[in-house]
Amino acid sequence: MDSFLWHKVSPDEREKIKKQAKEVMDSFAEALKKVEPELSDNFEVRRKRQFRGEGKGKISKNFRKFFFENAPSKSGDFIKAERGKWK
Repeated sequence: MDSFLWHKVSPDEREKIKKQAKEVMDSFAEALKKVEPELSDNFEVRRKRQFRGEGKGKISKNFRKFFFENAPSKSGDFIKAERGKWK
């Protein structure tokens, strides 16, 4: 159990991890090569109705509560959000 806890990684362990990661990536790349011929360049989906109708959804009385519980940063009745940092 102690081997799963955080510890400093020795140079030998680091090389072992790199080797295992490379093996995983290589095996994934090989598996992906088998899937590629099945893919096409056309990813468009055609539907009879492209848009949903308005006003047909259920309104949850607890929406506000859940919304604020999921917000990472809030102040009173306001949600703090970054502005323009992602640009």
